[in-house]
Amino acid sequence: MLGAEGALANKSKLSRKTLEAWIKAYRLEIYLISLIFVLAFHSCF
Repeated sequence: MLGAEGALANKSKLSRKTLEAWIKAYRLEIYLISLIFVLAFHSCF
């Protein structure tokens, strides 16, 4: 039972790390997209 709990804890820790990595990547993507929009907007006007 203790082993199963340890495995579950490791799994949740891993998924949390993965989630944080996804959030970082998503944030970077949004930043790049908004940067492109701003540059395109400034080049149009």
